[in-house]
Amino acid sequence: MNFTNRIFNIRIALFAVLLIVAGYLSPPANAEEDEWKFFLNDRPELWDGYLASCFIEDGEYMWVGTNRQLVFKIFKETLEAVDTLNFSAADMAYDREGNIWMVGSGLKKLVGDTLIGWDQNNFQEIGLPGPYPSYISVDSTGIFWLGFNGEGLVRFDGESCIVYDDTNAPFKKHHLGGVIIYSIVVDKNNNIWVTTALVNGIMKFDHKEWTVYDSTNTVIKNVPFKGLEIDKNNNIWAGSTIGLYKYDGTDWYLYNDDNSQINGLVDKIAFDNDNNLWFSTNNHIGLVNYDGINWRVFNQSNSPIHGNRIFRIYIDKKQNVWFQVTHDPESGEVWKGQGVNIYRKGGVILNIDERIKGIYQVNTFPNPVYDFLTINSEVEYNTYEIIDLRGVSVVSGSFNSDNSINVSSLVSGTYCLRLIYGQSFNTVFFIKN
Repeated sequence: MNFTNRIFNIRIALFAVLLIVAGYLSPPANAEEDEWKFFLNDRPELWDGYLASCFIEDGEYMWVGTNRQLVFKIFKETLEAVDTLNFSAADMAYDREGNIWMVGSGLKKLVGDTLIGWDQNNFQEIGLPGPYPSYISVDSTGIFWLGFNGEGLVRFDGESCIVYDDTNAPFKKHHLGGVIIYSIVVDKNNNIWVTTALVNGIMKFDHKEWTVYDSTNTVIKNVPFKGLEIDKNNNIWAGSTIGLYKYDGTDWYLYNDDNSQINGLVDKIAFDNDNNLWFSTNNHIGLVNYDGINWRVFNQSNSPIHGNRIFRIYIDKKQNVWFQVTHDPESGEVWKGQGVNIYRKGGVILNIDERIKGIYQVNTFPNPVYDFLTINSEVEYNTYEIIDLRGVSVVSGSFNSDNSINVSSLVSGTYCLRLIYGQSFNTVFFIKN
């Protein structure tokens, strides 16, 4: 059968920039305990000047955002960059349905290998105060919380925005940059926690009222705060200039250089599936791990790590720790590799599950379509969602016995069809005439 009508191939035409970047295995310090892998470190002509700003797992792939107008799509099993997106990604998150969203040079939803949504050309359509959000979190009701470097905090429900700034929230406006958001996290009770410039404390929003935790009502010191994260037990962890604070809902605990391996402002924090803490500081001491009892620091003097300066930490479903590093050269020293390092105690696991490897071909016909679109696939998909090129869901439902969808009410244009079976999904594009 001729599949040339399968419109999803337009994503290849739009974003067909292939990079083949070889990964290599570095001998671990202790093969039974630790293993390290690296990619884009031995190709300075490609990677020099790029810093990984964010990561997100997508089945057999990892999307890696950078500080340039480029997002790498990495095939995890071989650590090859197989595609790129023309987007400057500062942060990434899953929505409630498992879709990937990116912020940076806009607010975009990933559909297949295509980004659709809002940028400098149309951000005002939904009431965004600016086109360049820096942080994104999604609460349990599906609301997006966006942090800006000047425009404050934004609540986005998929259609319109509410902006929180110094007029309706306990934020302070910088005389040069407006309200600068440092971090946003959502706890298990759906509270929004925020740190900002000029506010020496941590702020909580319960969707009705704001609460500020600072030196006036808690034992925490009057110091700046930056990084935030929630652990598996719903404890709040907040990085400050004097150490790392933990809040269990009642008491505050401070980890600093007197009782831990913390030295400097804690600005990157992550937790693995076993609730082990991973973080870095602005003093460039390396990658720090705390399992609740023991502290461990990975640096260039005791491990194969490629740099002591950590820019971002991400932990995938198999407990691999992905992080961007760079090396600060000494006087007269030439460039010495940087890029993304991957660590896992007991060995890095990048092989793909067999159920993920099974890629089933989907045929949609007729395509273009006027009224009923029929799906032909080896997989019996349960439900579907149709998404327009803005990233907005316009139709959703369950399949009938003949696997057809009535699309007669849609306006003419190109759409993405998301086919869902349990926790798995597939995407194809089609044209409505």
